[in-house]
Amino acid sequence: MIEYRKITLNKPDNEESRKISGYACVFNSSSRDIGFTETVSDMAITEDTILRSDVFATLNHNPERVLARCKYGSGSLQLSVDERGLRYEYEAPHTSLGDEVLEAIKRGDLTDASFAFTINKEDPDSQKWEKRDGKYYRTIYKIDKLYDISNVWTGAYAEASSEIRSNTMQDYREEINKLENMIKEEELRSAEEEEKETKSEDTKEEDVKEEDNKEVEKKEESEDPKAEEEKEEKSDEKKEEKSDEEKEKEDDKEDRSNDKDKNIEVKKMIEKRFSLIDAINDVANNRSLDNVASKVNEIGTQEMRASGLSFGGQIQIPMTELRGNVTVAAEGEDVVATDLFDIVGPLRAKNVLVQAGAKFLTGLVGDVQIPIMSATNVNWAEETGAASDGASTFTNVTLSPKRLTAYVNISKQLLNQHSVDVDNMIRTDIIRAISSKLESTILGSAAGTTTQPAGLFYDQTPEVIADMSGIAKVEGDVEDANVYGDLKWIINPKFKAALRTMAKGSNIAQSLYENGEIDGTSALSTSNVGDELGVYGDFSQLAIGQWGAVDLTVDPYTQAKNGMIVLVVNAYFDAKVVRPEAFGFATTATE
Repeated sequence: MIEYRKITLNKPDNEESRKISGYACVFNSSSRDIGFTETVSDMAITEDTILRSDVFATLNHNPERVLARCKYGSGSLQLSVDERGLRYEYEAPHTSLGDEVLEAIKRGDLTDASFAFTINKEDPDSQKWEKRDGKYYRTIYKIDKLYDISNVWTGAYAEASSEIRSNTMQDYREEINKLENMIKEEELRSAEEEEKETKSEDTKEEDVKEEDNKEVEKKEESEDPKAEEEKEEKSDEKKEEKSDEEKEKEDDKEDRSNDKDKNIEVKKMIEKRFSLIDAINDVANNRSLDNVASKVNEIGTQEMRASGLSFGGQIQIPMTELRGNVTVAAEGEDVVATDLFDIVGPLRAKNVLVQAGAKFLTGLVGDVQIPIMSATNVNWAEETGAASDGASTFTNVTLSPKRLTAYVNISKQLLNQHSVDVDNMIRTDIIRAISSKLESTILGSAAGTTTQPAGLFYDQTPEVIADMSGIAKVEGDVEDANVYGDLKWIINPKFKAALRTMAKGSNIAQSLYENGEIDGTSALSTSNVGDELGVYGDFSQLAIGQWGAVDLTVDPYTQAKNGMIVLVVNAYFDAKVVRPEAFGFATTATE
């Protein structure tokens, strides 16, 4: 399903200019109501998204009325990603269509546009659906492909949008129905609990009435000595007749009655959203966390303790994905936390190493040994013969928690907004800070220490790439080591630019790098790789470990004079290469 979103055009810079530009998508900003409210995370579109997309600038989404084109990262349509969003720019062509669009924009008649995209619905980390206050909310964490950026006439857009929505809401309805079913199941459980507690109240009232009746009977019988004597005789006879099974039932009933007495009040279920902004504000102003934030913090603290890690921050955000499963009892209410902080999903979507296939192991406890399987671990044996002793050939690598620290500066004015969009922006900043630091360290060249993992390029001599033979050598060396996994390249943008100017051969016009691939092999680009460097291999042979929660320290003093609060982010990771021969290294630098 291709989805369409409304955007706003920028007018040309001046009367002479034919340049049309603007933002096709603004990150972390809520959409208008399209049956639900949508937010596109700043992790949803990356340079790699552009490189795997063939994007047209059109009029009214008409593929026959093309104004410009960006084919896998290059062409007359320029697309780029910055902190604000997806930016586009193109020169209106010197055609009747180009002149028509340009004139309409300058006159202010053509003011709107839309962009088309798809997501991978099979990927659970690509999007998240929620329901708050009776309304549906969707957050997109990863866009699979972009299709077009289309100028549309304002009057026609509303009608076209209506037609698009009527055709595509069935696809959204499937996701919304899943969400509604989850909510109904939770409501049913709540109703059952309420019914049980109501019955407990009724049972208690009946017990009280029965006790009162017994007191009255007792009083009447005490006035009649003969009646009291008869009652005692009957009671003794009845006790003797009771079987062991009946006594057991009575004991069990008494235990249940005692349990019910502890929950006399019927509790009301309400939903409350976990707000990171409110939690930070509470700490900065020396206030206690609200009951939902306290519960989330408690779970984060339990994660840290279970991992055997020390922590000193005021807020611990769990790394396990939490949805509606945090329940807090306070003042006669059950508070069900919604929209809880999810770090693992977006972190997986953002990190280029995970995209390349690295093993991402979360929720670890203590040091973890990863066994290494090699040819020396495998032997032939007779049908009934004993397996060879592998003690002398068994090897492994050990992952140990190492503290990753990052700083996020937040203005006090921003913290006072209490907006869902601002809350999501701060969350995204935290995830981006963790991912960027983790990625740059693993893809770096520093030696490993007790406090940080070694970089992949440490103690490596990259092959200098001047033509196709250099690429072939790097790939051949890895494959010659019997590495047959899902092989990929991770490269620096300057490495990619250099390969674009290199032909595959003297008689072949194709470049070494085209359409997001190096000679047919997928290549992911990130500036976290050193200048003009690239690494090729089976990234499933790279293990990334994570321990405990994210520890947040709120520092309201260091940047107080600048009106800022410093958020110190501490998380625990490690990374180790399981099979070094699974990777080859290259550079386009000739010096």
